[in-house]
Amino acid sequence: MTELRAWQKEAFEAWRAAGSRGIVEAVTGTGKTRVGVAAMLAARSVNQQVLVVVPTIDLLEQWFTEVKNLLPSVSVGRRGNGHKDDFRHSSILISTIQSAIMRGAPQPRPGALLVADEVHRYGTDGFARVFSDRFDHRLGLTATLERQDEGVD
Repeated sequence: MTELRAWQKEAFEAWRAAGSRGIVEAVTGTGKTRVGVAAMLAARSVNQQVLVVVPTIDLLEQWFTEVKNLLPSVSVGRRGNGHKDDFRHSSILISTIQSAIMRGAPQPRPGALLVADEVHRYGTDGFARVFSDRFDHRLGLTATLERQDEGVD
């Protein structure tokens, strides 16, 4: 993986210092995905499985391509848009939020990392189910954390 920019390193270290739980808010196009990939790399170094949730098919495919390019030796799967991968064959599973909360959706081993891209979108009761106790570590990524309701809480 390529080096992180100074702000990305600072955000990653702050996330680690907070017990590997937190939200990174940064402007669109500045490289939040790279912070997520750094978190995945740290998780895989201690054999944690990783679930990445995204709100759209376009982001599913973008994340899949980016993670495959940056972590070529890691098994990466997709869930959504006709893909039905699971944790039996994938250490990192990238899923649409809709596929991740479906009954019977693949679940990682306890102690996993959850990376939630555009985390501000998951403030509904249905989508918030993804934030289960199964995940010891959680990283939210967003350009706009603000909402007009209590969803962020």
